[in-house]
Amino acid sequence: MKSNSGLKIYSEDKIDKEISIDLSNIPTNFCLLKISFETGETVVKKIIIE
Repeated sequence: MKSNSGLKIYSEDKIDKEISIDLSNIPTNFCLLKISFETGETVVKKIIIE
């Protein structure tokens, strides 16, 4: 996950099925969540933290 200024704020190498990310220490802003699958598919979503 990256902040809107481009800084990486969270990274996880391998996830089995489900993961919870604690965002309580992330300042109010928006982040980009990038998920890359083993198939090569990549999904990017914008997350707004209030």
